[in-house]
Order: sequence, then structure tokens, then C-alpha cells
Amino acid sequence: MKVVLSLFLLFGLMLVGFCGWGMFTTSGQAAFPEMAGLLPFYAGTLGSAIVLLAGLVYVFYRRRDRDRLP
Repeated sequence: MKVVLSLFLLFGLMLVGFCGWGMFTTSGQAAFPEMAGLLPFYAGTLGSAIVLLAGLVYVFYRRRDRDRLP
């Protein structure tokens, strides 16, 4: 489970990094002009959601394992 969550977290952070590059650097803005700039925006939104969900799943499983201890 930790490997899958780590992969999801890594993928989400990569999408957020792509968003930052596409929206806030001159080379990214040149690669995604005008309406094509929506691609990095949506990638950042999706990446943020993935990071948030991976964190919530991690906290949920940590709490569940903690409650099982005698």
C-alpha cells in the first residue's frame, strides 16, 4: 500500500510541477499560449486532488492501524 501511495503522491507532485512550469515560467507560457494554457491549469488541479487524496488515504490507514494495536 505504501508503494502505491508513494507513486500516486509522486505522480501528483509531477503534475503540480508541470502546472507551475506551464503557468509561471516564460518557456512554459511560450509552449502553452492562450487557450492551450488551460492544460497546465487542469494538470495542476488534478495533481493537487491526487496529492490531497493520497494524503487522506495515508492518514486513514495510519489511524486504522493505530486503533488495531493492543
